[in-house]
Amino acid sequence: VSDYAEPLRDPGFYFMNGPGNDLEGVAGQIAAGCNLVLFVTGNGSITNFPFVPTLKITTTTRRHQLLVHEMDINAGRYLDGEPMAALVEEGFETAIATASGRRTKGEHAGHSQVSLWRNWRQTDASHVAELKARPDPDGHPLKVELAGRNGAGHPVFEVFRLTGADGSISHGTERVGLVLPTSLCSAQIARLAADRLNEKHVGHAEGISRFVALAHTEGCGFGGESMYHLLHRTYRGYLTHPNVTTALLLEHGCEKVPNDVMRRQLENAGIPLTRFGWASVQLDGGIAKALDRIEAWFAATVGTLPPAALTAAGPGALSLAFVTEAPVGQATATVLARAAAAIVADGGTVLVPEGDELLANTAFRLPLLGRTPPHATLLYGQPVVHPGLHVVATESSHLVENVTGLAASGAHAVVAVVRDHPGQGHPLVPVIQVAEAPARGRLPSDDVDLFFEGDPAADESALWRLVKPVVEGDAVPVATAHGMVDFQLTRGLLGVTT
Repeated sequence: VSDYAEPLRDPGFYFMNGPGNDLEGVAGQIAAGCNLVLFVTGNGSITNFPFVPTLKITTTTRRHQLLVHEMDINAGRYLDGEPMAALVEEGFETAIATASGRRTKGEHAGHSQVSLWRNWRQTDASHVAELKARPDPDGHPLKVELAGRNGAGHPVFEVFRLTGADGSISHGTERVGLVLPTSLCSAQIARLAADRLNEKHVGHAEGISRFVALAHTEGCGFGGESMYHLLHRTYRGYLTHPNVTTALLLEHGCEKVPNDVMRRQLENAGIPLTRFGWASVQLDGGIAKALDRIEAWFAATVGTLPPAALTAAGPGALSLAFVTEAPVGQATATVLARAAAAIVADGGTVLVPEGDELLANTAFRLPLLGRTPPHATLLYGQPVVHPGLHVVATESSHLVENVTGLAASGAHAVVAVVRDHPGQGHPLVPVIQVAEAPARGRLPSDDVDLFFEGDPAADESALWRLVKPVVEGDAVPVATAHGMVDFQLTRGLLGVTT
């Protein structure tokens, strides 16, 4: 028995400690030194490793024919009556040819993925019962002290006015087409689909600004009840995000959260299924056919979308998230508190991660909450129903994981205060990166959107001057402009690697 990813020292047969899951298991084997993968798949997993050829072997002829452009060897021919000896010889020759440089089906498709096996964050089970017993937040915002405050004197924003099925009014800052992969194994196909739709300008005449795919790394390698709930909730949050005008769910076909599960989750939440498109890499017949299906659905759907008109609104039209990567000074906390107060007083929403140091800063907390201690009002990825100041429950200190959850809750944009290095942007919502004056010179000026100078009044004005063009689509944060975007769901304290 060798450990996960432990390098092979001598020739021989090794049994590696690791998961049986597709990508996590293969990543460990290749890190150990494997240079060819023979991947047996019943449903037809389309996985390929980036720099080691992956020969995929199907177990039934019917499935092989369905995915003929993705699968390399049809072992189902044995069930059809062909001799095993002949199939073994043919398979061996295919392996030799592949090792000698012949490209696999996956290499021809240009498709590959990687996922590493992750440890459980708990070192033992002693606190599991306590963690599971925690009450869920009630979804109502914190009570903010707003006497004498309003949105007057702040920018007027051009936003889309949206009317819900129940007559409720909300606002969006963009009209996006979303391709949502329900697992890692469909994530890169979703990215290919979004790229193709953007290249063909599908929906531009109907007001769609762009198509986005949320490529992530959750697949068959996670376990734990809390992780299922987190994925269902976060997926629903993105599908109903105010900036998402139309959305399609893309499954691989054999993941733990397939399209049928999402249909049930959406029905239980009272969300009409007719709002969404559905595609399956395996059941639609492979990558090319899935891409064709996705394009056809969006092309047919955009013409039926209700029009959305731009309207002028104050800061109350915004849902803005604040994240700080390290403790900030009093002046910076004051700026963020004033901006938060203006948004909430005008009827908008402010989102802050539960573990953020900003909530411990008296210059931010006291003007907004007085002596009331902050507490989580939303679960990670839970969509906002009642506007106001919300604290989003999160057990992660990672910028990307926190931004992923905040965006699912409905944030139009994120203001992130960085200190030691620039962070990543987000594929759907803009992340505006701000640094304090002492970081000037340590952080490259062209990697940060704004440096605060320590004067709260001047810095607040500078922040609003930046937020306005970004949320209106007239400016792009530097991380997005550089292509430095990322998307990663947290596993929290109870998510388990299987």
